[in-house]
Amino acid sequence: MKLKYFIYLIIILTFSLNLSCSPKIKTIINKHVSSNVHGRELLKIKLSQKAINLAEEIEKICGKPIKEDYDETIEPLAQANITKDGMPTITAKPSAVLSEEIIVHELFHLKMKIRGFPTVSFVKPNNVDKQKTEDLFDFIHLHIFDVIEHKIFYAELRQLGFKPDADRISEIEGILAKGKFDNEPVAPLLLSLRYFRCGLEVNDQPILLKLKTFYQKKGWDSTIKKADKLIEIVNKINPKTPEDEVEAFIQCANQTIDSSLSFSFVRFEEEQYGTIKRKFAKVQLNINNSPK
Repeated sequence: MKLKYFIYLIIILTFSLNLSCSPKIKTIINKHVSSNVHGRELLKIKLSQKAINLAEEIEKICGKPIKEDYDETIEPLAQANITKDGMPTITAKPSAVLSEEIIVHELFHLKMKIRGFPTVSFVKPNNVDKQKTEDLFDFIHLHIFDVIEHKIFYAELRQLGFKPDADRISEIEGILAKGKFDNEPVAPLLLSLRYFRCGLEVNDQPILLKLKTFYQKKGWDSTIKKADKLIEIVNKINPKTPEDEVEAFIQCANQTIDSSLSFSFVRFEEEQYGTIKRKFAKVQLNINNSPK
């Protein structure tokens, strides 16, 4: 498959994907009752003491308060970043109805950056359309890299008493109740990536077994096989370091994209962002002369 056709497919698939990076918006917010006497909010959500402690830990390390911002154009419901001057920032869609789980989710993405877990910086081949490759990069990052990072920090969230997979489980239960996805027919690649995301993010074997049975009844066995291969790669590497995270990402990405393309790790780079030394993983997209 030519690069331009594969990237075009990725763009089409992106618009039809149900499962988002951040947990799904809920109409009931503040699932954790606040235990602090002073009270604190982020993005208009009152935080429990556990969430306050996490926010204050980030602010202490960065030496700056967490900036709250709104942007309707962002793809996920909310996203976290550290600006060049070291300002920890959480941006949300102004139309979103947020919950504490979503805020804590983004706080942990900040914490991962502080710990030295990288942001992927893609390098495109020469003479290839910039916008098309950026669409591909965004898709692969959102549906593979972010999922791997979630696996790394969800265990810690559970130890703190949060339920990072609660919204994902709710989504699966909704699909099972209806007996279908909202936007069927679904492309095989998307079916695999949905299964992959659920397999790594959800810590509930009975609900995962029900999802597998649902796929099998639909005749989607090949998509299970592809997703299981990705899950196997991540579980075998069991990423706990920045190096492991990038290695798992590269291997999974290369199993996902067309055989005429491949990703390869180039190097780590570090830049000072205020008091934080941010790490970036340079990843090259290659156009192969022959199929793998």
